[in-house]
Amino acid sequence: MIIEFIGSTGTGKTTLISQVHRRLAKTAKATTCYDLVAAPLGLGGVTHPIARTLIQDLVGLPFFFRSLYEHRAFIRFALKTLARHERYTAFTANYLRSIVRRIGTYEIIKRCKRDRIVLVDEGTVMSAQLLFVYTSTIYSQDDIEKFASLVPLPDLLVYLRAPVETLVQRSLQRTDVREMRSKNQMLVEKYISRAEEMFDRLTEKKGIRDRMVIVANADSTEGERSAVADRIASFIVKHQRVATRFPQRDSSLFCSLAGQTPMSSPGIPLPNFLVIGGSKCGTHWLNECLREHPDVYLTRDVHEIFFFDRYFDRGVEWYAGYFRGYSGQERIGDITPTYLAHPLAPERIYRTLPAATLIVSLRNPVQRARSKYLHMWRKGEIRPNTSFRSACAIAPEIIRDGEYARCLTAWRRYFRPHQMHYLILDDALSDPVAFTQSVYSILHVDERFEATTATQRTNIHQTPRSLFLARIVFRTLDVLHGRGLHGIVQFAKRVGIRDLVLKPSADERKDPPPLSAEDRKWLIEHYQDDVAQLSDLTNRNLVDLWLRNNA
Repeated sequence: MIIEFIGSTGTGKTTLISQVHRRLAKTAKATTCYDLVAAPLGLGGVTHPIARTLIQDLVGLPFFFRSLYEHRAFIRFALKTLARHERYTAFTANYLRSIVRRIGTYEIIKRCKRDRIVLVDEGTVMSAQLLFVYTSTIYSQDDIEKFASLVPLPDLLVYLRAPVETLVQRSLQRTDVREMRSKNQMLVEKYISRAEEMFDRLTEKKGIRDRMVIVANADSTEGERSAVADRIASFIVKHQRVATRFPQRDSSLFCSLAGQTPMSSPGIPLPNFLVIGGSKCGTHWLNECLREHPDVYLTRDVHEIFFFDRYFDRGVEWYAGYFRGYSGQERIGDITPTYLAHPLAPERIYRTLPAATLIVSLRNPVQRARSKYLHMWRKGEIRPNTSFRSACAIAPEIIRDGEYARCLTAWRRYFRPHQMHYLILDDALSDPVAFTQSVYSILHVDERFEATTATQRTNIHQTPRSLFLARIVFRTLDVLHGRGLHGIVQFAKRVGIRDLVLKPSADERKDPPPLSAEDRKWLIEHYQDDVAQLSDLTNRNLVDLWLRNNA
């Protein structure tokens, strides 16, 4: 069983392989790639990195030539890609030598017995870093597609990730990576950011994704690193048993691992995209549009799972249970808008789903504040006669959750720019079909699909027939959801509980009054600086769009 560790420079692949090997050696037939190649020659004790590389070069070369015909398409692709690289010809030749070595050692490992676990550091998939990161080649989506379809694949890929700042700091301390020597921090950060983006793109490709687990390895203490190694070793042993029972080398064997982390439940995938907010920013409508797409899976149990803010203590296996109905769709999603403003959600999601695509829907914060106030009033979370300004004092989230730039600060600390996608709800109002198709494009699913709900309004405000009854009903439904009794909630909705509690539409005579000119001015002044920062982040003039033109 071939297990390759991949990730940018500084993710700790070599250290983690050593720790995982020590743990596996106690309970399973495990070895490292180098030991497998060199031990039969009595050279297993060699420690110098250049000597170890030369040994693998020489031992792997006959196996490379023996498999040349089998891997000819990948080798031809690698040669063409390297030929586009204009500078550092000595490096380019060395990269080709490295690819030859990796294919040779891959062929050696393939000949092992199925019950043996071989941990690989610089394997065939890591060749992508040589082809697309350390060269001047500008790669395209087609290049990534071809690489994923042609590269000889291991049985399992362990993709290690960490925040860019952590990777840069670790890389600057290393002297063994030729491409990082004598580089300033800016260039190192450029290499690492490019590598992370490239590896993230690879995770979206089916052949790669179907045999990959993703691990956040940002921890710096020995105890934290040890815990990561324990989880990975346990995970490998669990799935090695499956491989032993089914000796055929087939990608379908490992498709049950798609989207998992070493903490998740076997056979049940986890999301590869999340819509994290903001609340009252059209996410219910977006949920309906995504739910219709044949290449997207969303749980049927609930619209919002609230795992990473309310129920994180219930564990990842509880979370994975919401995706038990997954049947091979390209994308699996979690749409929970309260994640955006929650202080612990960014780190929790990063440690669980570090390569996930994140979508943020943004709405005029003044309008959002009013909508949130109405929502809380309708559900009985604030007293019936509470004014808007008083409600903001009682429930600060009415205003605070609309400070998007502030909320996004923590997310940007953990996630790469290419993982974060910002949607402006105003665009949906002007052209809802084009808006939803842009979301499909972000997710790399069929953009031509048109959801029937795209042009429909959903989750509109409805005035309660009785505030007292509405408060009781909504609190009861929340309790049932929290206890996982979603079937009862769905049944109540089917028999028309909402129609009993809410009027068909808004009733201005009973609803709280619109925002006064004074309250609107107060909100505009409050959001001015935050919206200006958000404008810089999204490259849109949101100050004019939201605050000046609607003042």
